[in-house]
Amino acid sequence: MTAHSGQGLSESTWTSFVDWIAARFALPPPGMLPDVSAELSTIPTDIVVTKSDPWREQPIARMNARPIGHVLTQRITPSIIAKPAQASERAAMEYVRRNTTIPIPRDLCSDHSWLLMDHIEGEPGDALRVLEETQLLRSLRSLRPGTVDDGYAQGPAFNGYEYGPCPDVLSYRRFFDLVSYQGWLTRVNYSRYNSLPFPKDPPSSLSNWETVVFSHGDLNMTNMILDKKGSLWVIDWDASGFHPVPLEAMAMRIVDDPSSRSGLPVSWIRYRDFIVGKVSEDDVEYWANLKVGLDKFVRYR
Repeated sequence: MTAHSGQGLSESTWTSFVDWIAARFALPPPGMLPDVSAELSTIPTDIVVTKSDPWREQPIARMNARPIGHVLTQRITPSIIAKPAQASERAAMEYVRRNTTIPIPRDLCSDHSWLLMDHIEGEPGDALRVLEETQLLRSLRSLRPGTVDDGYAQGPAFNGYEYGPCPDVLSYRRFFDLVSYQGWLTRVNYSRYNSLPFPKDPPSSLSNWETVVFSHGDLNMTNMILDKKGSLWVIDWDASGFHPVPLEAMAMRIVDDPSSRSGLPVSWIRYRDFIVGKVSEDDVEYWANLKVGLDKFVRYR
């Protein structure tokens, strides 16, 4: 799947073209992050973060948007933020740091019960940075399948729950094809009971399952911070992992739904397909079925 393959360019040609443009308009690399050892020394190992400055509310409020779920990230010192630690997010951050040049916060204390990270001072990224955002995404897509942590899928595209584990691409595909079909049956039964038009015949699978790439899983304006020096940082890696190519675009569509993101700039919506690629009608239908079916397969842990 590619945003412009229908316009006469092959995927590889279009990718090379966009990467060439992005390289010429790239934002400056990030500077050195500050020494926060003095601030870290004041944080107890058994800290309970409940009443600190609700830092993650600020960029959401600036966008006139409604947060999806509870905002758990808190600013606890001038330079440090904290959120509940997940082994998968720690592993993803380390993986991205080792394999890309994407600016991301540091995991400041890997054995702490909370994930302590750098506070990146800045504003949510805007669509004027679309080329840099495209370049960042493409650097993620260059990472081919492997295991970052435990094989569970989670994030906005999965209704906020965890599913799996999926030890390989084939089992991942079979599981989600089954879930999507079950969701379609639920929609059919609902339509029959309420005398509504039936949904379309279910797509057999997502497009482009042959290409599984590393995805952020929750790429939206509040998770891309433009710092005061003009560098673009990507935060909140708890939904990342190896997924089929359409997932990043589907997750962005879900997060950018008008009911929850009414304050989004029109330019962001306009350039979103350029950044992550367009989504086919079959993929939209597949994911609509999937989201209905997922409720039957919730894994609590």
